[in-house]
Amino acid sequence: MMKKKMVSFILAAVLATAPVSSASAAQFCDGTALDMNEQTMEPETENPEIPQPETPQPETPEPEPEIPETPEPEIPETPQTELPELPQTDPVPGLPDTQEPEADAGYEIRLSGNADVYFLSDLEKLRNESLSIPVFEADSLETVPADNSEILETGNTPAEDQEIQDAIEAAKEVLPEEDAILLNKDTYELLKMQNHIYHEQENVGFYVVPQDGMEVDKVIAYSSIGEFAATDYGNGRYDFLMPASDVSLDIQVKTVLEEPETDPGADLGTEPEPTTECTCLCENNDVYIHDWDCDLFLEIVAKDCTCGSGNAHITEHDFSCDAVKKAFAAVCTCGIGGMDGVMHDDCEILSRLHKELCGCTEECRTIESAQAHGEDSAIYQYLIKWSEYCNQPVLAYDNPDAMQGDKKTSPIASLVGDTVVEDKNYVFSFGFHSGSAPNGGYKDFNPSGVKKITVPGQGSDCYDPVSLKGKTVSRRYYNVGVYNGKKVDVELFLSDPLRINTDYKGNDLKPFVRFYNSRIGIGQGLVHDIRVQFKFYLNNTNTEVKPKGHITIKDLDGSSRSLGSGFRVFENNGVDRLSIYNKKYTIGTSADKKKQLTHLAAGYRISNSSGKAYTLVKGRRYYNGSDGRVEIADKKGWASIYFNGSFIVRVQLGDDVDAPLSETGANRHAGVFFDTATTIGTYTPDAPAKRCGPTGVEYDSMGWHNTTDGNVASSLRPLETVPGGTYKYGIRHTTYPMAYSSYSMTDKLDTCLTYADNTAYVMNEAGEDITSSFHIAYNASSHTITFTPKSLDLVSDHKQVFSYYFNVKLANAQTIINHKHHENTSYYYIPNTATVNVNGQNLNTNITYFRGQIKGSYHIKKFDKKDNKILTDAVFELYQWDKNQNKYVILKKEIRATPETGLYDTNVLIYTSNNQGKFRLVEKTPPQGYDGGWSKDFTLFDTPSETTFDAPNERKPLEYGMVSIIKKDKYTNEVITPTDGEFQVCQWSKAQNKYLDNLGAKGRVKYQVIEQKYKSDYLLITEDNLGKFKVVETKNPTGYEGEFEKEITFTPGEELIELELEAVNDPIIPPIGEITVTKKIKESDIIWAHGNPVFRFKVEGTDVKGKEHTYEDYVEFTKGSYAMDGEYAVLQLTFSNIPIGTYTVSEHETVRYKLEYVSADTPNVNISGTNGIATLSVKMKNAGVTFQNKKTNYDGYSHSDVIKNQIPIQW
Repeated sequence: MMKKKMVSFILAAVLATAPVSSASAAQFCDGTALDMNEQTMEPETENPEIPQPETPQPETPEPEPEIPETPEPEIPETPQTELPELPQTDPVPGLPDTQEPEADAGYEIRLSGNADVYFLSDLEKLRNESLSIPVFEADSLETVPADNSEILETGNTPAEDQEIQDAIEAAKEVLPEEDAILLNKDTYELLKMQNHIYHEQENVGFYVVPQDGMEVDKVIAYSSIGEFAATDYGNGRYDFLMPASDVSLDIQVKTVLEEPETDPGADLGTEPEPTTECTCLCENNDVYIHDWDCDLFLEIVAKDCTCGSGNAHITEHDFSCDAVKKAFAAVCTCGIGGMDGVMHDDCEILSRLHKELCGCTEECRTIESAQAHGEDSAIYQYLIKWSEYCNQPVLAYDNPDAMQGDKKTSPIASLVGDTVVEDKNYVFSFGFHSGSAPNGGYKDFNPSGVKKITVPGQGSDCYDPVSLKGKTVSRRYYNVGVYNGKKVDVELFLSDPLRINTDYKGNDLKPFVRFYNSRIGIGQGLVHDIRVQFKFYLNNTNTEVKPKGHITIKDLDGSSRSLGSGFRVFENNGVDRLSIYNKKYTIGTSADKKKQLTHLAAGYRISNSSGKAYTLVKGRRYYNGSDGRVEIADKKGWASIYFNGSFIVRVQLGDDVDAPLSETGANRHAGVFFDTATTIGTYTPDAPAKRCGPTGVEYDSMGWHNTTDGNVASSLRPLETVPGGTYKYGIRHTTYPMAYSSYSMTDKLDTCLTYADNTAYVMNEAGEDITSSFHIAYNASSHTITFTPKSLDLVSDHKQVFSYYFNVKLANAQTIINHKHHENTSYYYIPNTATVNVNGQNLNTNITYFRGQIKGSYHIKKFDKKDNKILTDAVFELYQWDKNQNKYVILKKEIRATPETGLYDTNVLIYTSNNQGKFRLVEKTPPQGYDGGWSKDFTLFDTPSETTFDAPNERKPLEYGMVSIIKKDKYTNEVITPTDGEFQVCQWSKAQNKYLDNLGAKGRVKYQVIEQKYKSDYLLITEDNLGKFKVVETKNPTGYEGEFEKEITFTPGEELIELELEAVNDPIIPPIGEITVTKKIKESDIIWAHGNPVFRFKVEGTDVKGKEHTYEDYVEFTKGSYAMDGEYAVLQLTFSNIPIGTYTVSEHETVRYKLEYVSADTPNVNISGTNGIATLSVKMKNAGVTFQNKKTNYDGYSHSDVIKNQIPIQW
């Protein structure tokens, strides 16, 4: 008969058919195991997760469905065994990033009852050959170091193989043939490994196959909304629709009552053979469950005995006897089951041994309780023999490094010391921020209406844990930290309280749970275990984020009863690893009990109720009362939790929660703070980083400027600066939550840099100005600025990212030169670093560089000394100093005036170590007619850039003159816009008695853009030309024609003689205009049967240049083509592009109509008889004439007509 088939998780499924059961054996990091009685804990509810309300912003969330409460089993108070020593190791690497299943991942079905369940979905996969071994959270248990652990054997005994075969044969009687033929030992075990996840409203079909001799009584399903029945289709087939929650499926069976078989040939009067009857009144079909003195039990022991002891009491059999193994396995409650060679503890077996050997009526379930019987007692002597057989000490307390159970290491727990280097990947932590949401403070959410209670000393903001069962309350703490540069909130969800002591009546204390108001934490009283889930959101939103980080739970006390306060962490609930302090302390009083152990111990176990593995961290048992109490600052009571996104812990009070009223020193209530960021170990301090930039930017917008290489990216090469400029430094440093004896940030500036007063400030990662939390001091004599926190708590409490800022003023050019920053280049370089002191260790920033050139651009203004007229025809030379030659050397041979400004520009001059910034300007050629000789010496550091030097000149005694010409249009009298005309100046020759064209370029007169006229060069008066010149137009402007020639004479004198001439040009094409002819006839005179009335016009005349022009055109009245003026139909005709002049406008004769009158439409038209005389001029380019006709002929002829021909002309 199979004993353990009601399993739904892979580990429990495997163990159910294995000869060794370790479902509740706790495993430890040193390879030893602790047996902790699973029955002493209420059922875990880590999987499935109790629905939690999504936190709305800002409204209260919708209430979640209430889960009906189920009564908790009565759990006897039993002491727990001392937890063992963890190995001293480095922190365990983080586990994979796994979280509890999201709601949309489906809902799970959990099984209970003595029957096999075959899900249709699994059978279909089996038929399709797609059924595989699932990956479960407990799979990580297999990754155990070979030198430190022993893997559980998974082979079956022959008896267990037979049980499996029997189960298969029973299933073949129920399952369809197509499925039954696929069943064998391997597929049977594979089917039992499956986890069952379904979505809402998905059909869940299954077959139920009870054990031999049993039949199905009821199939009941439980969800978050209550109990519901599965539909029975007969022959073991059932189904139901999956609700929106996890489901517990309870298979209830009953014994098949069979009629006794009779032999037809038997003597009915004969009495049946006597059978052994139960003497303990136990109704369980498994006889090994019966009392050990029951006659049925002794009968089965005799049958299975392999040591020759027959039906003797079980304690008289050898430990290797099969009957002993089966008896122990049947009643084991510590998870070891029938494992050979391992002692049980805190187990029903110990209770039965006590009763068997000592007649105890009390629940003596632990090895340690044997001490109370004395070393001569039967129970103690039996345990000695058992320990010799198992080759292990009797009491775990006597040798805590050799615990019972199979040896397996907790994958996440480790012992660490003060010097362990913490992992910065988990440096994120969170802390309470006072104020109001969303900037701080908290909000509570109680959508299911959990009962609020008042508890003396705790206030009125407490929750009744009994009312909390099956429900969830939460509190969201706002602005608790910074993750990826953004503010975040944390929400704590409380649910599933376990082991509530409702019987305690002392000191007005009653069961409660609560949140703390000025810290992130919870309090609990008379509640042994409660589930706390942490979720993180972007500040004041429902956007969940998943930071890696840590919290340190402090002040975990030991207990005089059993284990002290602590917590549990289930696998794959978001916790990557745990650390506890590795220092050892004396625990115990008498010589035989004094041991050097860590204050905290971590156990590793599998929950029988959920099948999940978890690590338990608890304070040890101190046998001498209050020695287990620790102070908050004492690291021995610290445990650090390293999480990855949302995570879950189950916070536990010590076993004092069950202490009777007489134990006045028991801790029946306590609080846990989760906002402690300090760790057991320490962090390696980071070196600070430094950047620089203009004054208007902050760190992230600054460049590194950390190399003197000018060819790299602009953000890396030195910051370009100018002497006397003001710039900004930014220093960023990350501090970590650890103990600090000192902390300061210091920047010793170069002597060419001076701190700009009142510009220093400090920002944190959240962008908050925290300058007021620092002392800022500047020593002007040493050029040193120092930032020191007013309290070291600022840097020790949580990870902090500080940004330090201040402005500096660069010295003037002369100071930079004196300090020799050029180093034989044209650039100066000013390096700078800052230094942070962390606990006496100095760490420097990267080097930042200011770079610049002492340079300048200079100008010369050349002008007439007398009238300040700008002179632009001089030529200058530029020299620079040569230190090696000790003299000025030529740098530029010619500097001429810039046409746009009239100034002479040096362009950029740069200081070098050779030229020493010294330059000289020399007037090489003075302006024509002026004396020269001007020069100027100057230095870059004495003379500001963009300085303009005045260079006045006096006229020479010899006079000269110049001519300027303005060209105008003959007709418009406007300045001619085309400026491409040219003139040539010829000078008189007294010797040759004629004008000579021998001035060349100096005699050419061209248009000057600046002065907007044609202008000659200076014309020198000589004895031969006598000041006589002739200006001749040599090229007309585009579009113009004509000739211009003018003789001029300059008379010697002191003033500059400038003659302005006006040259008129005739446009090749005169200005054009247009003449509009209007034709009017009475509409009533039009008879369309006669055809369309047509009228022809002629324009002829002479333009202003005397050229004759003739133009002809016509109008034709057609239906709908004309306008109306009273009773007259009106059409207009325009003669365009007519050169201005005088033109006669006339109308040709036409059939049927005679001219009635002609009228002028514009003032420039005169009427002469039947004609209009139009005069087009520049001022009046348009003219208009109206011809009105009268119909005179109505005979049968048609109207005049016109045909217009297009004659192409090809040039």
